[in-house]
Amino acid sequence: MESLRMLLLPLGTMESMLLSLTKKSGIKNAEKVWERIGRAKQKYPSAAKYYTIEVQIDNKTNKATAIT
Repeated sequence: MESLRMLLLPLGTMESMLLSLTKKSGIKNAEKVWERIGRAKQKYPSAAKYYTIEVQIDNKTNKATAIT
């Protein structure tokens, strides 16, 4: 079993991505959000297998509206 610390570190990364969606100057472009998710999965490969990530995208503006 993976250590609790290794499973919780990606949660902090995901939390920062969620906060970025609500900030004025945060990264909202759908492509950029997926890049950040990919980098987080590379950084924490042992914990990535326990998470399923979905991004809700506004089709008109191509901006991410939520990450679950």
